[in-house]
Amino acid sequence: MATKSVEVSVSRRILHVGSAVYPLTNIARVQSLLLQIKLWPPIRAFIVATLAWIALGVAATFAINDAYNHNAGRNHLRQSPAIP
Repeated sequence: MATKSVEVSVSRRILHVGSAVYPLTNIARVQSLLLQIKLWPPIRAFIVATLAWIALGVAATFAINDAYNHNAGRNHLRQSPAIP
């Protein structure tokens, strides 16, 4: 993985980070913080939601096909015989 360097400097109470500029007049304290991002909970939630939507889609497909086949049988019985 390639690393990208960013130039950081402070001059005349102004912080320069790359091309961005931030005034330091109202900043009282600054500290660094290491964030530890937990990747598995959102991935697990995405997989569970995806599987739930797939199951819902499959159930809806079966329900629609069953309703269509059930109604098709009724319509067939209601038709009057053709007159020759």
